[in-house]
Amino acid sequence: MKAIGRHIILEMWGCQNLDSVQTAEQALREMVDATQRKVTGDVRVKLYRGNVLTVGRRSPYSLYSEKLATFEADSVYNQRDAEGFIKLNALRLRQRNRGNK
Repeated sequence: MKAIGRHIILEMWGCQNLDSVQTAEQALREMVDATQRKVTGDVRVKLYRGNVLTVGRRSPYSLYSEKLATFEADSVYNQRDAEGFIKLNALRLRQRNRGNK
């Protein structure tokens, strides 16, 4: 890892010597490797005036399902489920507004 990575490990993990830094680096590498095992697939992008726009993606490990990505009347999603989320989000906003008065 680069020096900045070692600096972060020393600061955040409280490593005191080179052996503990190397052990922490190895643990960090293994964690990153484990999280990336199923990161694979294709991404289609469109370049336009200095921007990169994602126009499509596909992966054998994708969690996306068209059957689940609907808010229409069906057996997957109950419209009443949103009621609790809306109330919970509204509570946060009301609390914030109380602090602004």
